[in-house]
Amino acid sequence: MTRPALLIALAAIALYVATLDHYFVSDDFLNLERNLFQTVGQGIGLFSTTNVDFYRPIPRLHFGVLGGWAGGYTTVWNVVAVLLHACASVAAFLLAADLLGRENRRAARYAGLAFALHFIHVEPVVWASGVTSLYVGLFLFLALLWFRRARRSGRARDAVLSVIAFAGALMSKETAVVFVPLLVLTTWWWPPARAGGAPSRRWPTFAESVPYAILLAAYFAIVLGIDRGGDASPYRMAIGGHLLKNVAFFLLGGFVPVRMWEIQSLWAEASGLGAFLAELVRRPHLFLPLLLGAAALVAAWLRGGRDVRGAFLWILAASTPFLALPGSGERFQYVSSLGACLVLGLLAQALLRRKDRIPGGILAARGIVLAGLLVLVAGAVDRQADWVLASRWTKGIVARWSFFQSLDPEDALVFRGIPDSWRSAWVFRNGFSSMVRLYWEGRPYWREGEAAPPGHPPARSMSVALRTDGTIVMAPSRDAKAAVGAVGPSPAPPAVSSGAGDRP
Repeated sequence: MTRPALLIALAAIALYVATLDHYFVSDDFLNLERNLFQTVGQGIGLFSTTNVDFYRPIPRLHFGVLGGWAGGYTTVWNVVAVLLHACASVAAFLLAADLLGRENRRAARYAGLAFALHFIHVEPVVWASGVTSLYVGLFLFLALLWFRRARRSGRARDAVLSVIAFAGALMSKETAVVFVPLLVLTTWWWPPARAGGAPSRRWPTFAESVPYAILLAAYFAIVLGIDRGGDASPYRMAIGGHLLKNVAFFLLGGFVPVRMWEIQSLWAEASGLGAFLAELVRRPHLFLPLLLGAAALVAAWLRGGRDVRGAFLWILAASTPFLALPGSGERFQYVSSLGACLVLGLLAQALLRRKDRIPGGILAARGIVLAGLLVLVAGAVDRQADWVLASRWTKGIVARWSFFQSLDPEDALVFRGIPDSWRSAWVFRNGFSSMVRLYWEGRPYWREGEAAPPGHPPARSMSVALRTDGTIVMAPSRDAKAAVGAVGPSPAPPAVSSGAGDRP
């Protein structure tokens, strides 16, 4: 297992080398400001439920430690995220090997490689705030793997490690509760052999379940009192036509490299499910790949065998917390995508085993498998370009502080033209105010559409033009021809402060 695991880890790292200079975007500034700490007591305080929307102490600690150690040197942040993804990819491979058994070792290797290279993982790997998905995926894979090893070996150590990993998942993201259906599914569909060769039960026993049940009870006792914003929460559950859209997204998203942001834009603009489908049909570059992908999935379910069907059930079980959400994000598929990778791994193995039935033999079979992996890589590189461009814009905006220092300190500024997102990447959907407090000082600033501070003086309007080469131009609205700030590469932004209340 050592050599395949190493190759999978290296593939995950190599895919993201070009993104290592990626800068903060959107929620990153908000999370950085909220979670910076200077004392051990403040660090321990990140495990409390005070002033939080979600109970995610491990990602909060991640932001606090890296914020204090690396500050604004985002290459360090990106290296850590890529290493986390590499570790999760190896854990996904080991779990796949355990589920599929020795007779499918080749399929497990390809599944792990597909997980390392998959385009659906760009958002959680490249976006600093997406680290919640990396942690929950890593911990969940390890919890399931150690549970199966504990049943096989009978060692208490493996059982304890599984419970600890599950605790880590719960403290990373609330969607870790999918461990319960995934544990039931994997034990039933791929029952692990028991110690001493005894017949394996297809359900977790009462004794096996008790530690997880106690942990879940303690977790719910902590989180149920958190105010999530009620109807104002962007993560509120709802029943509607989006359920069908989300089911299709989770089933097809791991196989068809269609851009999710295009689908989401169509959905947001449509007046209902019928209008959405009508608009989708008018766009053959979206509709045809989805239609062909759906047909291929039906064929795979009917002819793929028990392991393939189990992989599809994994997708449905792991996506359960997200199906009722009106919105979707590619980061939500980090755990569920292992099911798609299992299918792709089994398909690659089947092609190589049946090479004699394929015109061109082994060379043709290997070529098809390689082409499939290259599709994953191409989709990933395409998505990475969006995030890199968005980060160049935010880096340029942060670096404009030296110019604003020269303006009248009595002037308030409102910025117009800073977008929420660019294609698949966030720019400043959130976090602009946090960026102001972390990097700028001297007067009120806010973005168009955000609430102005009470009692503020009339604001001076600043128009922002963002160019696809990564440069930005700013000009006061009262003199649109006067460019403010350099056009071209921006100066390096200052390092972030060591405490949320400090100023750089």
